[in-house]
Order: sequence, then structure tokens, then C-alpha cells
Amino acid sequence: MQDDEWQVSLRRLRIETLGRISYGLDTRYKISFGAEDGKIYLNDFWLGWNPGRYVERIRFGYLDPPFSLQALTSAQERSFMETAAPVAAFAPGYRLGIEFRDRFLDPDVSWISSLSSVGQSQAFSDASDSPFRFSLRTIWRPGGAPLDESESLTHLALALGWSFSGKGDTQFRARPESTLADFLVDTGRIEDSSSAQLGFEFARREGPLTVKAEWIGSWVASADVGSHFFSGGYFEVAWTLTGEVRPYDSRSGLFTPMQPSVPFSWERRTSGGLEFATRLSHVDLSDRELHGGRMTTVNASTIWSLNKWARLHFDLIYANVKGNPNEGGNFIGQMRIELGL
Repeated sequence: MQDDEWQVSLRRLRIETLGRISYGLDTRYKISFGAEDGKIYLNDFWLGWNPGRYVERIRFGYLDPPFSLQALTSAQERSFMETAAPVAAFAPGYRLGIEFRDRFLDPDVSWISSLSSVGQSQAFSDASDSPFRFSLRTIWRPGGAPLDESESLTHLALALGWSFSGKGDTQFRARPESTLADFLVDTGRIEDSSSAQLGFEFARREGPLTVKAEWIGSWVASADVGSHFFSGGYFEVAWTLTGEVRPYDSRSGLFTPMQPSVPFSWERRTSGGLEFATRLSHVDLSDRELHGGRMTTVNASTIWSLNKWARLHFDLIYANVKGNPNEGGNFIGQMRIELGL
């Protein structure tokens, strides 16, 4: 609920298939179409190969460039309905490109890089339309990746992004972590500009407790308005009261969907999985004469996982905006029903 009004919408609908073609060149594929924010999107749509020498995997197609732990994490794993506002502002979203990935065991380091072109305008991603983008994400696990998921895990990562070609426009904007709300901070279009992003990631898993944090900075250069710097970050804590431990994929450096240990059942009197999470985020889209605004958001979330196919999600959000015409506080309460087949 926002501004004393009730709103109901279809947040996301996806139809996808994942498979393998072994005739001739061994090829993996994924085809995914989605409906979001009243529009039809082409999401993950790629062909992949595993050469096994120098590079573990190559993918070509419509991909999510490797930038930001939270942006790359699937919606089924996130502890909140939407990504944090700074991630939504700076993460690139799906683009046409080619990606390379590999992993070393000692030290335990993974890296993923991509070269991509323009993408579709999406509700929760960088709104820029730069023709070319280079991305690199390097992940280090200081203590290694434990084979037993119940053991502790530390995740550190550095991400770089560079959007080049002076013919593109740069734009960063963010909602108060709800698709039902409007964009409250926005740089507007910075024409004929290039930009560079730097991101730091931290995550720690201790049994049912998971802590995550990110900081992202972006430098934008334009012949018309000069250079500007924008930034943001978040800190979040999630706890599963029913004891589930969040799985982790060492190759991609991402947490994967968590399933309740005991699914909900009226007959067996089992409750399913229950998780509480809280997040504090801040994004600053103002610099010198550009007054995109600054937004600080507090988000409290409850997730009830009935089984691996169904979740009920409740978020309470307070977002405070300063430095632009949208100044003021915004309270949002929202619920989502997530179903998978």
C-alpha cells in the first residue's frame, strides 16, 4: 500500500527452458521470456560451451553482465522482493553479449567477464543506452568453499564495468524498492557520455544467518556537462528461523535458491520455511549541478516458503528522499505470492 492506495499487479511472469544438445559440438542452452512492468522482455537467452582449457565456460546471447551480487542473484533466492535501490540504479540488466568464466582452487578465486551491447529498458536496472559495455567480476573465498553447506563461508568480490562510446546516453534512477512506486531519484539523461563503475561485495554465511553488503560507485564523463560521480550501497541481514542454510555456487560466486527443509503440510502439521530479513540502503544521484536526489531506504522482510514451488513474501519499506522535488518520506507495505512450476 502506498499513499493510502491499494495496488495489485503482476510483477513477473517467466516461461523458460534449459537444456543440452550433444549432437556435434556439445552445447547448452537457455531460452527465457518474461513479462514485467506491463512489458514483454527477452531474459536469459543463450548458448553455452565448456571448453575446459583456460576457460571453463563460454556463453553467447542475451545475458546479465557480471556486476553486483544482488543483481545477478535469482529472484527465488533474494530475501527481499526487489534489489536494493543502488543496485537497481547502477546494475546493467540484460544485454546482448559474450561471457567467459573460470575458477582457480588455490587460492579459491572465480572470475567472469563479458563484452555486451545495448539492452532493453528494464524497471530495475541501469537506464543507460551505451552501445558497448565491458564487465569483469572477480570473487575470492578466503577460507575456500566448504563442501558441507552447514559450514561458514566468506565471499569477497570486486566488480568493474565500463560503458564506452561517446554516442550513448547515461541515466541512473531508482524506485523505493517497490515496483508499485515511481522513480524517486533520477539523474536524467546525460547525453553523449561514457561511464565506469566500481563495485565491492561482501557476504558471510554462518548457518542460518547470512550477511551481505555492497558498495557501487559510478564515474560519468560527458563533453557537455563534464565529469560526475554517483554512488550507493546497502547492508542486509537475513535469518532463517526454521534452520535452512543458504546454498552457494562457487563457480558463479552466487547464492542459489533455498528450499524449506520440511515443506508445509496440514496433515503433518509442518510449517515450511520462515525467514526474516532487514536491509538499509542509500543511493546518491546528485553531484554539482545535477540534482538527481539522495534516497535512504529501510526494508523489513518476511518470507514464508511453503515448499520449493510456492512462497509468500511481505515487505515493509520506508524511503526518505532529499535533494530533489520528491523530498519527503514514503511508507510502503507490499505482499507477493510467488509460484513456480
